[in-house]
Amino acid sequence: MILALISPVFAFGAQSATGAKNASGLSQGKVFINGRELRADYKILFREGVAFIPISEELGYVLGADIDETTDGGHFSVTFKTYETALVFSEGQSISTSNGIIRNLERPPFVSGGLLYVPLKDFFEQLECDVKRDGDNFQITKSTLFPDVISEAPEGFLASPTAGAAAATGTAPIGTATAPADLLTLQYTYENVFEFENATVSGDATQSNLTPKTDFYHRLNFRAEGNMRNGYDLQGIFKTSSTTERDLNGGKVDTFNLNFYKNKISLNLYDYTPKVSRFVLKSYPLRGVMYDRQNNLFSMTALWGETPKSLRDSYYNRFENAFIIGKAFGKNTSLNAVYSRTKDTGIDQDDDRIDNSVFSIFGSSSRKKYSFNSEFALSRTSLFYGDKFDSKAKWFEAKYKDKRTNVASSYERVGSEFYSETSYFTPGKREFQTLATSKLRKDMTLGTGYKTTKLSSDTSQLIPLQFTLIPLKSRPKMKWKLSKDYERARSDYGSKITDKRKFEYSDRIGKAKADFTIERNRQKDTWGEWQFRTTQRYRFISDLSKKLQMYLQFKKEYKTQTINARKRYYQYKYIYELEEWSELSFSVERYYNGTSSNRDTISAAYKKLDVINDREYSIEYQYLNYRDHNDNSIMASFSFIK
Repeated sequence: MILALISPVFAFGAQSATGAKNASGLSQGKVFINGRELRADYKILFREGVAFIPISEELGYVLGADIDETTDGGHFSVTFKTYETALVFSEGQSISTSNGIIRNLERPPFVSGGLLYVPLKDFFEQLECDVKRDGDNFQITKSTLFPDVISEAPEGFLASPTAGAAAATGTAPIGTATAPADLLTLQYTYENVFEFENATVSGDATQSNLTPKTDFYHRLNFRAEGNMRNGYDLQGIFKTSSTTERDLNGGKVDTFNLNFYKNKISLNLYDYTPKVSRFVLKSYPLRGVMYDRQNNLFSMTALWGETPKSLRDSYYNRFENAFIIGKAFGKNTSLNAVYSRTKDTGIDQDDDRIDNSVFSIFGSSSRKKYSFNSEFALSRTSLFYGDKFDSKAKWFEAKYKDKRTNVASSYERVGSEFYSETSYFTPGKREFQTLATSKLRKDMTLGTGYKTTKLSSDTSQLIPLQFTLIPLKSRPKMKWKLSKDYERARSDYGSKITDKRKFEYSDRIGKAKADFTIERNRQKDTWGEWQFRTTQRYRFISDLSKKLQMYLQFKKEYKTQTINARKRYYQYKYIYELEEWSELSFSVERYYNGTSSNRDTISAAYKKLDVINDREYSIEYQYLNYRDHNDNSIMASFSFIK
């Protein structure tokens, strides 16, 4: 339900700058990466006010990432790995992992047309990018481009910078309304979401590997934006949810946020997530108030809030307050200082209670091909029934970029007792790394680097090497990629060596795509014993007709010094498009690892996504033939928005 509300005191018919926003459905919006438009055959999809983008081959090319899709056990997951970051998203899961750190998502990813759609804002922010929304367009910026972007992106995937900049201004930003200044205009969307999931399992429940369930979900979303009489623009969002699922809670998200802004002043109320620096307030959610003001001389931010985390079974309430002041020197240089204090209040218990203060100075500067970032932080921490202890941390990063080369170097040293509740890091770590990617020729790329890490008495050195080649000029979509990671770790108990080698081949012929990967890992433990693991993966995807797609994959893994040394996985899947956003699929799978988990699986599924009315229907039948028993399962779900 999409409504427009105008104050009855004034004339009807006035419109705000942005017009009515899509509550759901396809958008003509565009994505700009460092000012260059991302060109692809898909569009942004809005669901419950959240923008989704599919993790596709084009996105992997542009961001210089390897994409690994997994459908083992019926769960579709995608690993998106760049030189710097490894992200893992799974269908229907409201959490993802970023370099092993669990992150919450605005909405769970979903699958359509063989692609996993993920929340756009979450995806790019986990790649350490700044994301700004302008109407239905999204501006993605980073101090330097991604390590492989200059070499991996084929012609036509990214528009020229001038074209992207011109297109980006096609939608007027919020707050440029042509309505009279004294006219209050407010637009809002109301979305009431109901979802039902049911899984029925036949057979002996004591032997079954599946869990029967019947869960109901309810989500209420309310979004508003408009122009206030006092000249401030307003953006507001309210989200709440409830579910009968007690364990995971269905990715419950409760959010209420009001944002007022005028010229260079903004006020955030209740739910907000400030992003300040590496060691202070690094995407740390709070509930409170944040005031930000910028002028020609300096910028100032003050915030106070309570963390929404549950602490010690509610023994403690954890509060955060911070003050940030910054000074810009021209357009390319800035210096900032922040003081942050995190303190627990409440009933005294025999558990740790935190009183953590951090003072940090950080700055950045860029000059044409170069950019620099640095931070120095001091912390003072007191745990309940303990003394206060002080420590420090420092970090420096330098980057160089031209048309052919990307180089990124960084140094980080964190004191063993350094603690900052609002960030994540490893205390006691000292790390230096340099990563470089160079385009030797139009069809050839070389990447290498060096990374050394010291943690207490443990040290490690890592040397990555990556070589990418397009062997045939007549076949620009055929690519070979070789990579090798050599790591040597030393500790008081001895040394350990890890040697990873990987060869990847990918090709596209018409509507067919083929790729295979061969990976071998060798590891020498502290006792001098060698262990090996070899993995092979073959995949073939082809459009048999305009509406029928075939998906075949085979995985094989062999390990030494394990009881179950061999694993094999086969999948044959056919997807038939009944109509746009509606598909019928049939698959046969076999999994073997020499245990009672061996199984053959036959599944048939029907999915329909109504992007106009935002309704989703799904039903799936599975027959699982285990070594000792059989399982039959029917899973059905339905959701709609009114």
